[in-house]
This record gives sequence, C-alpha cells and structure tokens, in this order.
Amino acid sequence: MASFYIPLHLSHTVTEIRGKERVTGVVISRVDADFRPVEGSEKLVKCDTLLLSVGLIPENELSKKAGVELSSDTKGPVTTETMESSVPGIFTCGNVSTVFDLVDYVAQTGGTAGACAARYAAGDLPGSRQSVDVVAGENVRLLFPQRYGFQDDLVLFIRAAEPVENPVTVEVTPPGSKLNRPYARPNEMLRVKVPKSKLAEVRQPVRVNIREK
Repeated sequence: MASFYIPLHLSHTVTEIRGKERVTGVVISRVDADFRPVEGSEKLVKCDTLLLSVGLIPENELSKKAGVELSSDTKGPVTTETMESSVPGIFTCGNVSTVFDLVDYVAQTGGTAGACAARYAAGDLPGSRQSVDVVAGENVRLLFPQRYGFQDDLVLFIRAAEPVENPVTVEVTPPGSKLNRPYARPNEMLRVKVPKSKLAEVRQPVRVNIREK
C-alpha cells in the first residue's frame, strides 16, 4: 500500500543493512504476531539512506505512583469520556493517555480534561462510578477512551488492526451508531462521536467494529 505515493510496508522490520561507505539498500522481512521476522519473507529495498524512528508510549511514572489503572493496549491510563482516570479527580489527556496522530486530537482531549476537571472541582461532575467498558471488536487494534461513564457524549478514537483500502463502516453497538469511511489504515485514527442520549440505556459493554462495506 502507499500513502502520499510513498510505499508503506506494514508489519515489516529491517533485518539487514547493506553498503560499506554508505547505505545501498536494506532487507525487510514480514513479522508475525510476536513481531518476529518470518523466514522466507525477505525483500531487498534499494536506498541510500535509512531513517530510524522509535515509537512513542505515554509517560506513566506519575500515573503509576498515583495508582491509576493503565491500559495494556494504549500503555496510558484507562479513562472515561470525561478523561477521568480510575482514581477520582485525576484526569489525563493528549499523549499521556495514548499516542495520537493529529495535534488536533491532543488539543481536543486537553480541552475536555480541563473542562471536566473544573466541573469536578466545582462539584458539578456527578460522583457516580457507574460505567461500561468500551471494547475492541472486528479489525480494531486500539480504542480510546476505554470506558463510558454516562456523563457526556462518547468521542471515540480508533486505530484499525489491518489496512482496508475499500470503503468501511465503523459500527458502535449498542446503540448501533455507524460511520462510513473510504478506507481504514492503522497509521490514521478514526474518530466517532456517539451522543449521550443514545447511550442512556446501555448496560453492557460498548463494542466497536470496523467492517468492509
């Protein structure tokens, strides 16, 4: 697949660098579910430069010290739609919560966290701890937030597990909300908003699926 006419080799890793005075090419291999190179999948890519980019994970030191529950998927705090963590009164946002692909999403979660923290400090955010889990379904690798606390609209940020270059439907059940997109790629987050009014009667986990149309 390609993005902006740049070939993308997803689920691959560099297993060999070739060249002496400078790089002349790299060998890439497909990786399995445990990120181990698959023997026999080697492929030479000719190039004169190799740029390494390390992945980002949320900074968890303060969260761990505060006893905040962490997600095994995002590596950040488990939160509800108000950005409140498992510890009442502690709110998280931006790349502390999960690694976003757009600064707009970082700013949006920051605004939500700030507004809800102010409501909490003023006693205007109900103290009920009732919530339901938000779980990944078909072709969903990552979800944020991971719980719904029945306080506000549910704004979901979703990463696909596998690329789909054909039109897809993002389904949120219950309540059955759907969003159509021209494609789904793991490197691009999908954003879905479900109104609070549609979730008022939900008493079971909210499941999110990405299905090809």
